[in-house]
Amino acid sequence: MKFKKIITTIIFIISANSIYAQNNKIEKGNENFKNYSFSPAIDIYTKIADQGYASIDLFKKMGDSYYFKGDLKEAAIWYKKAVENNESVDPECYFRYSHALKSIDNYKEAAIIMNKFMGTKPDDSRSKLLKSNEDFFNTINKKLNRYSINLLVDNSDAADYGATFYNNKLVYSSARDTGLMARKIHKWDNEMFTDLYVANIEADGQITNSVKFSNKINSKFHESTPVFTSDGKTVYFTRNNYLNNKRKGDLNGITKLKIYRARLDKSGDWGTIEELSFNSDEYSVAHPALSKDGRTLYFASDMPGTMGLSDIFEVAINADGSFGLPVNLGDKINTEGRETFPFMSKEGILYFASDGIPGLGGLDVFAAKMDQEGHFIAVQNVGKPINSTSDDFNFIINDISKNGYFSSNRVGGKGSDDLYLLKETTPLDFNDGKEIRVFVKYLNTNEEVVNTKVSLRNKANLVEKDSQTDREGKVVFALSSPEQYSINIEKQGYLIVSQDVKTEENTITIYLEKECYTTNLGDDLGKILKLNPILFDTNQWNIRGDAGFELGKLIEAMNMYPKLKIAIRSHTDTRGSEKSNKQLSENRAQSTMNFLISRGIDKDRLTAKGYGESLTIVDCISENCDEATHQLNRRSEFIIIE
Repeated sequence: MKFKKIITTIIFIISANSIYAQNNKIEKGNENFKNYSFSPAIDIYTKIADQGYASIDLFKKMGDSYYFKGDLKEAAIWYKKAVENNESVDPECYFRYSHALKSIDNYKEAAIIMNKFMGTKPDDSRSKLLKSNEDFFNTINKKLNRYSINLLVDNSDAADYGATFYNNKLVYSSARDTGLMARKIHKWDNEMFTDLYVANIEADGQITNSVKFSNKINSKFHESTPVFTSDGKTVYFTRNNYLNNKRKGDLNGITKLKIYRARLDKSGDWGTIEELSFNSDEYSVAHPALSKDGRTLYFASDMPGTMGLSDIFEVAINADGSFGLPVNLGDKINTEGRETFPFMSKEGILYFASDGIPGLGGLDVFAAKMDQEGHFIAVQNVGKPINSTSDDFNFIINDISKNGYFSSNRVGGKGSDDLYLLKETTPLDFNDGKEIRVFVKYLNTNEEVVNTKVSLRNKANLVEKDSQTDREGKVVFALSSPEQYSINIEKQGYLIVSQDVKTEENTITIYLEKECYTTNLGDDLGKILKLNPILFDTNQWNIRGDAGFELGKLIEAMNMYPKLKIAIRSHTDTRGSEKSNKQLSENRAQSTMNFLISRGIDKDRLTAKGYGESLTIVDCISENCDEATHQLNRRSEFIIIE
C-alpha cells in the first residue's frame, strides 16, 4: 500500500511538472504571438500540439500566426481545427478561415464559412459588402486578362516587395542576403530585415544591377515601401521605430512601424532623416504614397480611429513641410479587415490592398476612382492575373507606358514575396457593366411592391432613368457614371422615398411605409409610429436626449390629430423591490406626461400610470438578465384611449 502511494505521488509530481512546463510553453508562445513574433510562436505552439495539448485558442492562434505570415494553406489546417464542433468561434476566425480556404481553391467551403461570419456579424461592413455583392466572383472574372504579368528574374529566395519608381529606376525592399555583413533576423517570419535596393529598368521591364540604395537610409532594422517626390529630392519610407541608433517600443515593448523623410543635401546624398509628426510609439504608420501634386500623403495605419486591423489615411503636406491632421478615408475604402499598401496614380486612381472587400483570397488589389470633389468612388477589384488566391499587394503603374509592378506570395515565385512586372492592356472602366438592383417591399408585410415606378436620380437630382417594378418587386438600372445616385419612389398612400445609393452596392432593398394608418382603441401609438423605445437610466425618471427625440415624433402626431387621447404606461425592470419599482414607474409616467405638456399637448388628452415590474417585456430572473434586457423592460407605452 505504501509502495502504491509512493508511485502515485511520483506520477502526480511528474504530471504536475509536465503541466507546469506545458503552461510555460503556452505562455511563451502567447508572448511571441502578442509581440508579432509569429515564427517562434508557431514553433512553440506546434511542439505543444504534438504533445497532445488541444484548445480552441491554441488552434486559432496557430491559424492567425500562419495567416499573418501569409501562409494561408497552413492557416486553413489550424482554423479548421478551431471551428470544428465549436459553437463559440471568434467571428474573425471564420473570416480568415474563409480566405485561407480560397487559397487552396476550396471556394464552396469558403462560401459556407463566410456565411457563418456574416451570420455572427451582420452589421460588419464586410458582411454588408458581401451581401450587396453576392455575384462578386463573376464580376471579378469579367475583368479577366486586363493585364499581362511576368515574374522578375532578379527576385531572390527571400522577400522582395514594396517597389516604387525613382528617376527611371526601380527602388524596392528586399531581405536578400548579400553576404557582406551579419544581418538581423525578424521574428515575424524568420527572414532577414529588409533594406532598400535600387535597380535599372530594362526595355522589357525586367530589372538589373540591383544594389543597396543608401547606407544613410538603410539600417539594421526594416526599411521598406519608399516613395519619392516628383523632383526626386525627397523620399518618404517605412522603417521600424529606430532613429539615431535608438530603437523604441510601445508600452508592451513592441517596436512599431513609422514613416520617415529624408531630403537630398547639396552634395547629392541623403541628409538628415526625420520621423513624421503624426507617428507614435503606440501604433504603426507605414507604406507612404503621394498624390500627383505632392500635397497629400496616403498611408496605412492602425492609429486610433481605425475601423479594422489597418486602414488607409490621408494627410495634407503643408507648404513649409509640416503636416495637417490625418484623416481616415472612410468606409468607401476601409473595412474591419486590412487595408494597406496604397498607391496613387497620376490619373487619380487609388490602388490598395484589402482582405476586407470581397476578393479571390488573402489580400487582393483594388482600385478606387477619385471624383472632382476629391472623394473616392466606385471601388473595384482589378481582377486576375494581378489577384490570386494568395496575398497580392503593392501595385504601382506608370500612367504613360502602362507598365508597372506588384508583389505577391503566390505559388510559382522564387521567395516568400516576389516582384512581378505588369502591363495594362485594357484600362479599368469604372462604369463598365455597373448595375444596381433595387427591390421594393411593403414595410408592414414584407411583400413585393409590383408595377410601381422607381426613378434613378443623379447628383443634380435630375431623373436619369425610371422603370416599373416587376413581379419580384425589382428594377435594374445600369449606371452611366461612378457618381452618387439616389433612388426615388412615389406611390399613392405611401410616404415618398428618396434613398442614396452607394456606388459599391449591387443590390439594395427599399421599404414603403404607409402615409396613414387605421388605428383602434387600445393600440400602442408608439408602435404605429415605430418609435424607438423610450428608455430610462437605472433608477432614474428624467427624459434622456434620445427619448426626447422620439417623443417629438409623438407630439407631431398628436398635433396632427387634435382629438387623439393617450394613456401613458411606464414600466421598470425587475431589479429592486416591487414597491420601489412601482413608485419609480409612477415617476417615469409623470415625467413623460410633463414632457409632453411642456411641449404644448393639453393635459386633458393625457393620463399617466406606472406599472412597476408587473408587465415586463422579457420575463427573466434579475440576476440572469443582461443590461440590454433590463433596459428594454424600462420603457413607456402610449395607448390610444380616444
